Amino acid sequence: MSDTISSQNRTENLSSDADTPEPPVAEPDDAVAVDLATAKTMEERCESAELEARQYYERLLRVSADFENYKKRSLKEIGDYRKYANDLLLTELLSVVDNLERAVQSSSAENSTAGCVIEGVEMTLKSLQKIFEKIKARYL
Repeated sequence: MSDTISSQNRTENLSSDADTPEPPVAEPDDAVAVDLATAKTMEERCESAELEARQYYERLLRVSADFENYKKRSLKEIGDYRKYANDLLLTELLSVVDNLERAVQSSSAENSTAGCVIEGVEMTLKSLQKIFEKIKARYL
């Protein structure tokens, strides 16, 4: 009798299993293929992002170097400008000194009554020559 009951239970279990629908199970090969495709896509995206990051980093280095060179060049240009601006000023003042020297030479030979004027011109000439000496000592 126990054999009959167990065979009935087995039959009932089989019939009840057949009544309930089972969820579709994805084939293992399909899941692996989807995962591999996703992994490849992610690897490609990662590689392209790394390449882009490398390119941006190299560009940053070039721009930084260019900026440093620009700063150095600007400082040099400013120094050169100051030097040459002073040279230009001194060149212009040399003509004034020459004229003062000529005035002193011509005044002393012609007229002795203009002693005060000659003395003032000589003092101006000496002051300009001192300025030239200071500038010369500073830049040379």
